[in-house]
Amino acid sequence: MTYEEINELKKAAEAGDAHAQYDLAKEYYSDLVNDGSDTEKQALYWFEKAAEQGFVDAQYWYAHCLKCGVGIRFSNERSAVVWFEKAAEQGHTAAQKELYRAYIDGVNCERDYGKALRWLKAVIDTEDREAEYELASLYESGNVVKDINGKQILPDLALAFERYLSSAGKGYFLAMEKAGDFYRDGKCIDRSLEKAADWYLKGAEARCYGCWTKLGEMYFNGEFFEKDYKKAFECFEKASCSDVVGKKRAADCYYYGYGVKQNFEKAKKLYVSAAKNDNYGFNGIRMTVARILSEEGPLKDGKEATALLKAEVNQMGSPEAYYEYAVRCLGEGMTDKELKNVYGIKRDEANAALYLKIAADKGHVRAAYRYGKCLLNGIGTEKDFTAAKEQLTKAADAGDADAKKLLKDLQ
Repeated sequence: MTYEEINELKKAAEAGDAHAQYDLAKEYYSDLVNDGSDTEKQALYWFEKAAEQGFVDAQYWYAHCLKCGVGIRFSNERSAVVWFEKAAEQGHTAAQKELYRAYIDGVNCERDYGKALRWLKAVIDTEDREAEYELASLYESGNVVKDINGKQILPDLALAFERYLSSAGKGYFLAMEKAGDFYRDGKCIDRSLEKAADWYLKGAEARCYGCWTKLGEMYFNGEFFEKDYKKAFECFEKASCSDVVGKKRAADCYYYGYGVKQNFEKAKKLYVSAAKNDNYGFNGIRMTVARILSEEGPLKDGKEATALLKAEVNQMGSPEAYYEYAVRCLGEGMTDKELKNVYGIKRDEANAALYLKIAADKGHVRAAYRYGKCLLNGIGTEKDFTAAKEQLTKAADAGDADAKKLLKDLQ
């Protein structure tokens, strides 16, 4: 816009023209106005003015600014939800998507599956293939979800598959992988490895790296395709640039020499990369790799294994991670120097006792035994014979032989 056009827009905006206010806000938001003012604050100001007059696009962008902290010192996501709702009520698709994610996750609003479903279905009515995929995920998840009328709608694998298939047919690559999964596993439908392979191939062509992993698994296992380790590795290698499971599978191939020349250095590099990039931990890769690096062999790396265990404790809080990290903190049979050199940590009996307690409370049998010993001997915690006996009994009842023997000795 020219200087004259900006001035005319400002005059119209100041006169109360909502469309002009919105257009001016967009100019400031895009940093296209150079008048010495704080463009983010000006964008927020004019978006708000237009939003208050019911201008739907302005309501969405005002909410977006509040959510992202544009023009304000701190983000205000609670207020953002309010404004997204105003825009969504007027049919704004992007606002409806924002509300779905907010209500399904309970982010800065109370989790409400009914409202989440309402807005997701509204988006699907616009033929949005990604929204259809998300709805399928909701039906597949197994959560007990009720719609706005209080009717339970989940789980429903048949409806999930129907939605996945529809989304896949519209070209959404993640839905192609899901369609393949349903056919491969025979979930609520007749199993068909041929159809599974077909969808995985389509997904792979659409740059779905998870589909490359699944194709590799089918070649590796001889599912539909003739067993071929070389082709399996080629698929895993293609997947490894983005899919953590594919990366781990490629590492397995290098480690064992499946379809490729054995290479421990490449195997270790891929294992560690897969573990570090398994952000949500749902694939269990971090724990698997931590154990591989803990074992005697060409990949042994106690420091890296301990770092992965710590990450698993912080991000997933699994009892196995708590237990194995606690054992390292105890450093039994090791000097302080050996503990530092092997695991890269200092002896920390108090933290070890705490982590063993957490793991024991989560049902880890061996942790209950080890925590009982800590209580019995005052390692990292005060001596407490009664509490120690309770932990040892819990472990013994679950079949731990050492706990049974120790209890017998205590009698």
